[in-house]
Amino acid sequence: MKQPLVVIIHYEGNVNGNPSLAGIVELLVHEGWAVEIYSLRKADTCQQSPCDGVRLVLLDQIDGEAICPLIPDVSLVIGIDLAIIVASAIAAKLGVPFGLISYEILFAEEVGASVKKSEIDACKKVSFVIAPDKVRGNKLAQENRIHKDLFFYAPVAGYGTYSPQPGMRPRIFHNHFPIPAESHVALYMGSVSNTWPMTHVLLSSVSNWPDNWHLVIH
Repeated sequence: MKQPLVVIIHYEGNVNGNPSLAGIVELLVHEGWAVEIYSLRKADTCQQSPCDGVRLVLLDQIDGEAICPLIPDVSLVIGIDLAIIVASAIAAKLGVPFGLISYEILFAEEVGASVKKSEIDACKKVSFVIAPDKVRGNKLAQENRIHKDLFFYAPVAGYGTYSPQPGMRPRIFHNHFPIPAESHVALYMGSVSNTWPMTHVLLSSVSNWPDNWHLVIH
């Protein structure tokens, strides 16, 4: 029996740098789905399949009309953030359901009503939405005019769990780096190659931190 196929449209192309998305993909594979991810080709990004059972297709531009002939047997299409616009168009053409995974919200007051309209229209027939938490879910429901009953919540975290014994504090980074056992660790996971996350501001603040706090950048 042929595996059901889910196609994910992900403009950013950094699935390996997004622990939440990579975890969702791993779960889909674990549940018996074949997964294809269509992303923009980027020279400065690690672009390889996050796990077995996943085909990463890199393109110079994301064109729904061009992708449709490549996925005739798709069962589900998922759009990540603004890629919901292309995902909804593909799903409509192929007659399959589609969903949205949201990590970033574009607010109409920031981008303008005309820019927001395409995203709102694309979400009119969405089957489900995955957001990191209810606060952002409520904002997204308002901005994209999506019924709240369609929302599921998954934190930005990888696949799997870590369960230390009750009362025990994990010492993963203390053991890996020369950090005293009684010290606190602030873990930064995200982009360090752009100015928008203001990593430089974070780094410049470290000299003012208490001596029992250490910054680890992943």
